[in-house]
Amino acid sequence: MITNPSARYESEGAAGIINIILKKNKRSGFGGSLQLTSGIPANHNANINLNYKTEKINVFANLGYRYANFFGEEKQTQTTQIGAITSSVNLNTDTKRNDDHYNIYFGGDYYINDKNTLTASFYHNKLKNTDETDFIYTYLNTNKEIDSILSRKEDYKEPQNFNQLEINYVKTFDKKGQKFTANVQYDFWSDDENQMITQQRILPTEGDLSRIRTRDVESSKDLLILSNFISPLTEKSRLETGLRAEIRRITSDYTAWIDDQIIEGFDNRLDYDERIYGAYMQYGNNRKKFNYLFGVRVEHSDIGISDREVLFSNTKKYTDIFPTTHLTYNFTERTNLQLSYSRRINRPRFWQLNPFGGLSDPRDLFAGNPDLNPAYANILELALLKRWTKITLNPSIYYQYHTDFFQFITSPRAEGGFITTPVNLSHEKRFGFELATTYNPFKWWRLSGEFNYYTFTQEGTYENINYDTEDTQWSTRVNSRMKFSKGLSIQTNFTYQGKSNSGQRLIKSQYWANFGISKDLFKDKASLTLNVNNIFDSRINRSTITGQNYNLVSSTIRSGRRVTATLTYRFNRKKSDRDRLPD
Repeated sequence: MITNPSARYESEGAAGIINIILKKNKRSGFGGSLQLTSGIPANHNANINLNYKTEKINVFANLGYRYANFFGEEKQTQTTQIGAITSSVNLNTDTKRNDDHYNIYFGGDYYINDKNTLTASFYHNKLKNTDETDFIYTYLNTNKEIDSILSRKEDYKEPQNFNQLEINYVKTFDKKGQKFTANVQYDFWSDDENQMITQQRILPTEGDLSRIRTRDVESSKDLLILSNFISPLTEKSRLETGLRAEIRRITSDYTAWIDDQIIEGFDNRLDYDERIYGAYMQYGNNRKKFNYLFGVRVEHSDIGISDREVLFSNTKKYTDIFPTTHLTYNFTERTNLQLSYSRRINRPRFWQLNPFGGLSDPRDLFAGNPDLNPAYANILELALLKRWTKITLNPSIYYQYHTDFFQFITSPRAEGGFITTPVNLSHEKRFGFELATTYNPFKWWRLSGEFNYYTFTQEGTYENINYDTEDTQWSTRVNSRMKFSKGLSIQTNFTYQGKSNSGQRLIKSQYWANFGISKDLFKDKASLTLNVNNIFDSRINRSTITGQNYNLVSSTIRSGRRVTATLTYRFNRKKSDRDRLPD
């Protein structure tokens, strides 16, 4: 886990990254695995992995299929006060989502010689997402008596196709540690979102049935080119340089009809173009117990959004410099202190810019903001790493200063109901403490945990309304993994997220726990795994949005408890290669 990335990594995002280091497959011959999964609610999965390696080539392939159901529900109360008149709407929503998809992935490595490797791969995923949602709106008058009830049903279908082509080249040199890598990746995907909504008043009298239909045809093409060169200058110093370019176009063609008549303002095509070019250089050295790494990254962003009706045309161009500094002092081999600094950027995503958010719930709409600006962050962190034989402690303190940060603002609509849109607010200051620890009381038992606590202040106004906020937030996670003899493993984790208060929105605390048990079979040729996620069915998002003369109180369950069993069979694989329990 890299909590404060260096200039080598793209500047996008203010959180850390996970650096996964893969081991090269050195064994020749044919190998693979077959994995079968079944679960409650329905979660059926089949995967086959194949690999064949010789001295000059390594060929790999994966074929998978999944069929899964997800059930969710939401309860919401909307209250509005106009003068002395208070009106309320209670909303009950039940959703059933079905994912039916398959994927295929294949490629190969070509070892040109012992210092040059060329890799090519292709990935294809085809998904059919089908949702059914029932809405019941109960309208109450000032005396909290039922005024009317509206029934609404949505059938949603979204076929998706995603493809990715990738070519990677790696060159090493006679000089130890010197390495050049180049990567070209091309993604292209499309989806076709279709909503069919029927609604009818059922109380006090039965009303006419109306039909709303929407269609959003989206597609994207994304070309990514990057390269890195690492060159040691002396035995203890190194210089790194690299280039990165990403060119992307996303198109969204949206239309909505009511009773077969196009709804005014909901018939448009939006084009999003993103071109980001970057280059970095960083220098690192080691002087006795002191290590340092200084870097700088320069990125130019050219982002444009335009539409067929010329309502949302906008272009933003900006060039930014992102310096990074990492200083480490090694007291001993088991103890070090690190001070790090980085500047980061958070660019708006397409869905945050897209003004067409769908019409599933007309009383609670979402619309993107085509004029949203990027947010910036300056991050300073001081961390200590201390290792003992059985215990590792990694406490840290950090300070973050965000400008133009994103906030979601909910406002009442003139037609009734509410609309939520992202906006830029002035700045946020965050000061926190984080502790990561591992403890091995026995060889067969490993405990790990994370604790994060921070205070923050936010300042900003939108449409002459002040959204200044001060609050604290904390979260923790505890993991336990026990590995017994004869291939038996048990893993559990528990997560708790404290309440958070930001702008208009108060989110209450929530917790959840997962459990997994795995047993190797047939001399490690197979394993059987049982997982239970969200054991106590406690992962419930409860929030309150408060505005001038209105509030929305909601309770949402995205997915409840899930139980899955997985059987994995391996052929021509050693015991050290067996699959791990999922987190």
